[in-house]
Amino acid sequence: MRRTGPLLLGLLAGLATSATAQGTSVPWARPPGKHAVGFDLLFAADSGRPDADSAQPKPLQIALWYPTAAAAGGMPLTYGEYVALAAEQHPADSAAGQRAEEEYRASLVSRGVPDRVVDTWFRSPLGALRDAAPSVGSFPLVLLAQGDDQKAHDQAVLAEYVASQGYVVAATQAEDLHFALAGLAARPEIKTRRIGVVAHGPGSRAALLFATEEPRVRALVSLDGAIGSAAGRQALEAGQSLRPTEMNAAVLHVYQMLDSLAPPDFELLRLLTSSPRWIVGPVALRHQHFTTLGAAVGAFPDLAAATGAEEGSTQVYAGIAQTAVEFLDAFVKWNGSARARVLGDARWPEGHRVTRIRSTTRRPAALSR
Repeated sequence: MRRTGPLLLGLLAGLATSATAQGTSVPWARPPGKHAVGFDLLFAADSGRPDADSAQPKPLQIALWYPTAAAAGGMPLTYGEYVALAAEQHPADSAAGQRAEEEYRASLVSRGVPDRVVDTWFRSPLGALRDAAPSVGSFPLVLLAQGDDQKAHDQAVLAEYVASQGYVVAATQAEDLHFALAGLAARPEIKTRRIGVVAHGPGSRAALLFATEEPRVRALVSLDGAIGSAAGRQALEAGQSLRPTEMNAAVLHVYQMLDSLAPPDFELLRLLTSSPRWIVGPVALRHQHFTTLGAAVGAFPDLAAATGAEEGSTQVYAGIAQTAVEFLDAFVKWNGSARARVLGDARWPEGHRVTRIRSTTRRPAALSR
């Protein structure tokens, strides 16, 4: 285990704020990497799958974060703008965005978050600049697999942080990963020879299936993912499409035990015999705090109380974000120093149990160029 390092301290400095600052605009999510971050929304329609309501080609939204060459001083997106944008199904769908923002506000107030706190949170700037020009060059792709109707704002803080470290991050519904990869592969700013996948909750099931079918996936990060539960294992086994021994990507699974709805079960992870796997936990977060909430509760005590956050939840969230980037650096960027730290079990959130399960069959593709 290692003590908090400079990178984590930089992340926390952007996330943390005092309770007395709730009446002002709180910059609690500035990306600490060397790259400024741009943000764009891509809209598409999958003609291979009809929409359940209209029978038309399924509309898709892909949220894209990327390193940008934009000059400093631009106006970053606020959290409220993220909420509104994430509801749009086409570029002129502002009415849907307004409804989504109003509904989310109402849900927070109903849980005991004061109106003034919601207003401040929604006005708080994050780090990404809308429609900024991409930096010169190309960057490896990380797909963010979202489940349970999660939207771009649910993982915006993590996506910005990963992009600031030199990645293009694309968020879409977990079942749309193949379509998203095919659509992004031709973009000049994106490298797709080695890619990473990050998933939260139920999104990890589709992410695991995707990783078994797509050999370019070299790292899978599961944030309290269903692949670490008995229910998730049973759902995948019932589908009869999972071929666990065909998955070569390195796997990092981080889990919690504060919520008791899905007790940890690592049998499925143990079946991935061709993959090196690391299981980290239990961490002091509730399931919902593996999202942007995990960052926000450190800035807004009323939000922390309403969502049952633990003391120090934001510090734990920040540590997980740093660990996820190090894992991606090791197996997607193939960074030698990051790989040495991960393989040497030296880079993990302080104070948590780490279980390493080595592959038991052929040499994993994740450990090969």
